[in-house]
Amino acid sequence: MRHHGGVATTCIHGFAPGTCLICQTLGPATKVKEPKQSRRQAKTEAKRAAAPPVPAVRTPAPVTRPAPPPPGSTGLRVLGAIFLIVLAFLAFWWVFHFVLGVLHVFEIFIAAAIAGYVGYRIGHHQGQRSAARR
Repeated sequence: MRHHGGVATTCIHGFAPGTCLICQTLGPATKVKEPKQSRRQAKTEAKRAAAPPVPAVRTPAPVTRPAPPPPGSTGLRVLGAIFLIVLAFLAFWWVFHFVLGVLHVFEIFIAAAIAGYVGYRIGHHQGQRSAARR
């Protein structure tokens, strides 16, 4: 394997440990060679061993939607809707009648002003006629 550029653990005889008949016959007396590391690889290994472990990247917790509210009583919802409709109708009715009342007061003032003016003109006209007779 060495002559093909591959690096493999081999026995002292140059074969893979599971295929060497000499190693299988003699048993554990023979040692398996480890491939040599370069100085750069040895330093890198030493630095990795000495460095504190890098903490794993923490992913944020998945966003969860709040649980839907438990279904309420349909009858209670209908009663609430009816109450709101009646309340809105009463509010509209009171505002409508307040506006009509204000307009009614203006109507009375306008009618009084017109009646006063007409009475003044009639009296003034009568006064002039009676003064001319004398």
